[in-house]
Parts: sequence; structure tokens; C-alpha cells
Amino acid sequence: MQESSDAIPISNAINYASPGAHRAPRRYRIISLISLFVSLGSLTLSGELFWAAIGSIHDASRHIAANDPGEFWQQYQTQYTSSCYLSIIAALMFLLAVVLLVGAVALRRMNPKGVFLHRIYAGMQILASIALAWNLMWDLGNSPAGMIFYVGAVPGLIGCIYPVVALLALIGVTKNREQ
Repeated sequence: MQESSDAIPISNAINYASPGAHRAPRRYRIISLISLFVSLGSLTLSGELFWAAIGSIHDASRHIAANDPGEFWQQYQTQYTSSCYLSIIAALMFLLAVVLLVGAVALRRMNPKGVFLHRIYAGMQILASIALAWNLMWDLGNSPAGMIFYVGAVPGLIGCIYPVVALLALIGVTKNREQ
């Protein structure tokens, strides 16, 4: 008798509470669905942030390249530097959103690579969120609103919420190994 094409080999399945189950438990289906929406939102936001940073780089470089940048030369130099860092961080977050999207699809299919990709995403996203907070705090610290520089940490903290939740939700998930 031939197996159906829906059957997933046990050696390649994620070890769940009920071994041999062919359907992911509700917790992992919910995580994969939330990851899908978070990745699509992150793709949109990081893409918009990247293009806004590129526009800001263009504006600042145009003012810096002027023969007489005037008394606001330092402001344009700070804007240029901050925008360069921000474009790099946004590009990294875009790539991480793609990793999360692939991880969400893999987790939905009960592939252990989905858990691995979620862990890679979470670790790198936490680092990218800290870098974003640092960049925003540095940018605000060099502006006339320098006394409220700590407000720049808020987007970085918000960016750490889902990666931490995903790490906590996927604790203890391992690949099922033949013994």
C-alpha cells in the first residue's frame, strides 16, 4: 500500500507533544500565521524606511556639496551620517523580514528549518532593533531636541517585542531524531 503524499516523514518532522502527528499543534500554527503577518508588515515598513533614508541622504549630500553650506553645515553632516546608518539598518531589517517569511512558511509545513529560521530572525532582529534605537538616539541627541534623546529608544524596544515572544514560544522545539 502506498503512503499518501500528505504524510510527512517522522525523521523530518518537528517533535511535538504528540509524536507522529501530521498536523502542527495550534500553538505553532498561530506562531506561523502571526510570523507571516509580521514579516509582511516588516517588509513594507523597512522598505519605506529604506527609501526615506535614501532620500534624506540625497538631500543632505546636496547641501554638503554646495560651495557655501552656511551655518547649518554640521546639521547636514549629521543628517547624512544618520541616514547612511538608517539605510543600512533598514536593508538589514528587510532581509530579516524575508527570513521570517520563509521561516513562517516552513513552520506552517512542520519543517524544522522554520524553527531555525525563527531563531536566526529573532537574534538578528534584536541586534538590528538595538542598532536602530542607538541611531535614533544619536540623531535626536545631535538635534535641537537633544534633551529628549531617550525617546529614540522606543522604536528599538518595539522592534524587540515579537522576536522575544517568538523565542519564548519556540522554547523546547527540537527536530525529531531516530534513536
